[in-house]
Amino acid sequence: MSLDTAKETIIGLCGGNPGGLSVLMELCGLFGEPALEEVAKCEGLRGPEIWLLYKDENQQKLGGFFTDILDGSWLAKLQANRYSAFYTTGGTND
Repeated sequence: MSLDTAKETIIGLCGGNPGGLSVLMELCGLFGEPALEEVAKCEGLRGPEIWLLYKDENQQKLGGFFTDILDGSWLAKLQANRYSAFYTTGGTND
């Protein structure tokens, strides 16, 4: 993944959400660009959902956030979060 591609991926995933942007930048810096590819595979995990998973469900611990991505537990955690779009719309972020 080139630097331009990484930037485009981050911009697309964060959806204009500054919290999501900061998490993705930190994630890429710590775990590298393949981590962005893992997040991109999580259909519906975008913008504020990224921030909620990091902040509320993992107490701002990037390792926990990335573990949730890798093991697939991110969706269940967001569905349990009453502030998540997954809670109010049944799993879509549209």
